[in-house]
Amino acid sequence: MPIINQTIPHGSDISIFLRQMKMVFQPLKYMEDFAKTYGDNFAIKTKNGDNIVYLAILKH
Repeated sequence: MPIINQTIPHGSDISIFLRQMKMVFQPLKYMEDFAKTYGDNFAIKTKNGDNIVYLAILKH
């Protein structure tokens, strides 16, 4: 049986407000910047402390 890695990928510590503004006004750049910094898989904390995990595949 394969071993499954259950850890959450790294993500940003930027304030929620700044992330929301970038997501609203520059959504593609927002996702590309995170993927370039943290790799194809990264997590972003929500206001209530939950994590949203994104799986990104960028064409370089």
